[in-house]
Parts: sequence; C-alpha cells; structure tokens
Amino acid sequence: MKVMMVQLPHFHNGVRRSPAVYPLGIGYLVSVLKGRHDLIPLDLWLEDVPLNRAFKLIDKAKPDVFCVSVYAAQYSYFKPFAAELKKRYPKKKIIAGGPGATFSWKVFLQKTAVDYCVLGEAEDTLKELLENMESPGHVPGIAYKKGGKVVLTPKRAQIRDLDTLPFPDRDFFDIERYISSYQASDCGKFKGLRTLNIIAGRGCPYHCVYCSKTFYGCRTRSVRSIGEEIKALKEKYGVQALDFNDELVIISRKRTLDLCKVLKKFDLKWFCQGRINVMSREILGAMKEAGCESIGYGVEAYTQRILDSMRKEVFVKDIVPVIKMTRAAGIEPRIQYMYALPGEDGNSIKDTMRFFEEADLPYESVATIVFPGTKLYEDVKNKKLISDEEKYLLNLDDGYTKDLPQVNLTGFSDKELISRKRNLGKAINKKYYRRHPLFRDK
Repeated sequence: MKVMMVQLPHFHNGVRRSPAVYPLGIGYLVSVLKGRHDLIPLDLWLEDVPLNRAFKLIDKAKPDVFCVSVYAAQYSYFKPFAAELKKRYPKKKIIAGGPGATFSWKVFLQKTAVDYCVLGEAEDTLKELLENMESPGHVPGIAYKKGGKVVLTPKRAQIRDLDTLPFPDRDFFDIERYISSYQASDCGKFKGLRTLNIIAGRGCPYHCVYCSKTFYGCRTRSVRSIGEEIKALKEKYGVQALDFNDELVIISRKRTLDLCKVLKKFDLKWFCQGRINVMSREILGAMKEAGCESIGYGVEAYTQRILDSMRKEVFVKDIVPVIKMTRAAGIEPRIQYMYALPGEDGNSIKDTMRFFEEADLPYESVATIVFPGTKLYEDVKNKKLISDEEKYLLNLDDGYTKDLPQVNLTGFSDKELISRKRNLGKAINKKYYRRHPLFRDK
C-alpha cells in the first residue's frame, strides 16, 4: 500500500514557525512501517509550500491513504487541508494521529473529513489499522466513522518496553535541512552546532492540571539504548549537540547520574527539561561534566496556593535557590512561566515581580492556554467557559505568546488582564536592565 506520511506546519500567534526539531513521531512510525508499505513523505513544515503546490506533489505520488500528524494548535490548518484531500481523492482514507486527534477525536470525526483517529501511542495501532481499514472494529486504540456515527474502540495498552522500538528514521524527511534550520532558528539553543533532537522516554510522573500528555504514566528507555542512538547520530550525522524533547528528563537521581555517565563519553552539548523539586548540586555537577548547557524549568508561578491548585508539587521556597544553584554549576536555567493561571490576582502579580527580581531574570511569560487533554480543559468545559470545542480549536494557533488567553481564568476583566501583564513586564524589565544595562544592547 502507498502510504503518505504528512507533517503539517506549526504556528505561533498565527505566524508560521520555522522548522527546528525533526518530527520524531513520524520518524518512529516510519521505522516501524517501512518494509510493510510504500511510504511517501510530504513535509509541509519544511517545504513551506502553498496548498495548491502540495496537491501537485500528492497527484504525482498517487498515495492510497494519508496519515497526518496533528497537534491541537494545527487544527485550523488541518481542517481545510483534509477537506481538500477528500474532495480531490474521495475514495482515499485519511488517518489523523498525534495529540490533536488523541484528545479531540469527536471533533475531528464529526467536523472534518477524517476517516480514522489514532489515539495515543501509534506504532502498533497504525500498523494494525493499515492492515484492517475495511474492518477496523477490532483494532484497539482508534475512533472512526461508521454509518454516519462515531465509533470508539477499546483502549490500547502502551508499549511496555520502549527499547523494543527501532530508532526513529531521520532520513525520511530532509535531515540536513532540519539541522540547518535549527542552527538559524531563534529558538535553537546551540547556534552554529549540528544539533538533533532525541527522546529518552515517554510521559511524565507528575500530574500538573495544565499539561497535556499524549502518553499516560512514565516510561523510560534504558541508558544503554539512548547511548546506542547517540553513537549512531554522531557517526552518521556528525551531531555536536542534542535537544532532549521529553516532557521531563531529570526524573530521579540514579537515572540522571547513569545518563550523565553515558553522555559524558560523547563530548556533546545538550539541553533537557528538569524540575525544581528533583535537582541537587550532585546532579547539576554531573550534568555539567557531561556537557549540559541549559536546563528548562517549568516554574509557572511563584504563589504557593496557585502551584498547589495546579498540582505542581513544587514549593516556592525552593525555586530561586535551585535557579541560583544551576547558574553556579555553570548551566543556564531556562525559565517557563505562565501568566493568568486560575487564582491570578494582585497579590500573585506582586509575587511574580518578586520572583523575577530574586531570580535576576528579565520578564518572559506565556498566557495560560487551556489545551485539550488536560484536567484544566475539562474543568473549563464543565464551567461552560468553552461551549463550542471546534471554535476553540480553530483559534488555538493564536496561543503561547498572546497577551490575552482565549479563556480568561482570572477575576480580572480582559482589558485589565492585558494592562496588568504589560505593566508587569515593564516594571520587571526596568529594574532588570538597570542591574544589567549591557544586556539591553544585545
């Protein structure tokens, strides 16, 4: 069967985001499916082609089925794309996967031209679905259309041992162009270095209410398997730096120290997500020796009642000391902070000002975006703050850096929320650049 694997473009604030990380999700699927089907790439993120040109590529390839990876924030692009696919090729099936299809499968099947949604981990499910598209009812882990109705099959068990999966295929799309795009990207962490992304595990052991997790629970690859993949990346692509795409890499002391022993052998720079409540001088020292250049910390808030309501499992008293300890180890802390979480008020805004001053950072935050698949999303729906799920999805590509979130979870009016955020940023940065006047010119 001729299967077209489609990578959609990504957007931030309605603006197309340049490619930076290789699509590892599709890479894993390609590794599992190759040899079973004739796989055809269509990378609309890297190619940045208008849809009329994209359809010329499709016409030339003549696929039998389309497999499209979709995030929730890509829905507004995906819906007309899928409609045009079905219009031009009415007999061809469209399969959607990824977080968008996983958490919003009812909307996808009721409102778009999709025939099947793969829910969650896709390696086994997609392989089985492609072999049973005419009788998919016994394929666990999917939802599909049947006689004008939406059918949900039983949940599929996740892959227990991630080491049994082959390494993701990084040659399906143009890997050299991804490397070059990363080097030139503003979001690239290692300017000028040949950088590739990698995943050390799936899921996260924590349960923050605002976090959308495609994989439930937490499963890790063995450090041996990770080391073998890194060795292959260095030999084949001359990789000089790694960007770990995991939700959380620093899960425990022992695993982190074991991983650092492996990474130290390769003389690479690397970035990963850490967590305030896990870090120690021992761990940070080992990470620095192993080549770690920066760590992402999801601080999100500096008010204990808000952290508790978000199930963050972090104490305010530990946040700034860990940030300072990270700097002292010679590693750059990269802070993720959210504005307008539920409970945001005048006192929490004062706490935010205090955090950025104590942490000695310029102001940077994102408006709280409520993503499908989160407890926060279900809470917001139950409160009738989201009445039309498709309308909400159609506007999600305006997320991340917008002053005003789609759903205002605070007691402020929309106008006051925007005003307070802008004033907050100005006040914090005024103090910061007084302390660091040279940084303003960089």
